[in-house]
Amino acid sequence: MIFQDPLASLDPRMTVAQIIGEITTATAEQSIGIHHVNASVVQLDQMTQQNAAMVEQYAVASAGQREHADRLVELVSTFRLQRENSSA
Repeated sequence: MIFQDPLASLDPRMTVAQIIGEITTATAEQSIGIHHVNASVVQLDQMTQQNAAMVEQYAVASAGQREHADRLVELVSTFRLQRENSSA
């Protein structure tokens, strides 16, 4: 990374008030940028929490479906099917 002297780009004819004005403007722009980044991070956090909640719901639903499937296998297993004689 190359270090650039921030004072090198200043116009020597600028007054201190003008420099402070530019610093104020740049600070405001950075503040807005930080606000946007913060809003994005909050939105990502909310989506992550929603995804985690959905995964938990799907896990519970999956376990319920597994119990139903096991019960169905148990009920169906009581039936005996007559097999055809394949030697005919």
